[in-house]
Amino acid sequence: SQNMEANNRKLFNKEETLVRFGGDEELLKELATMFINDSKFSKEEFENLLKNDDKSLSASYVHKLKGSCGTLGCELLYDQCVKVESILKGKETGNLQQETEILCRIYDETVNILRNFLV
Repeated sequence: SQNMEANNRKLFNKEETLVRFGGDEELLKELATMFINDSKFSKEEFENLLKNDDKSLSASYVHKLKGSCGTLGCELLYDQCVKVESILKGKETGNLQQETEILCRIYDETVNILRNFLV
C-alpha cells in the first residue's frame, strides 16, 4: 500500500542510526544513556509551562527533546515533537492536551525500548 512508507517509522531505528554512527554501538549506547538520564521529559514540567501560557518556552522544551530524538533515531517521538511544536507555534491546529498525552506515552515507550537496548 502507498501508506507503508509513513508506517515504517520506529520507536527506535537502531539499524539506521548505527549506520549513521559508522557502526559504533558503544557510542550509540552512550547517547541512549544520556537521553534517558538528561532528556527527561516531565509531563508535569511541560504542563506547568502550558498553564502559564508560555508558548515559546513550551515550544523550546519540545524542540530540545526533538533534537535528541533526531540524533538517536527515535522517529515516532521525533514526529510527535514536530506535531506538538507546530501546534504551539500556531503553524498547525490540533488538540494540544491530546497531543501532549500522546507525546508522553511515546516518550515512555521510547525510554523503555532504549533501556532494553542498553541491557
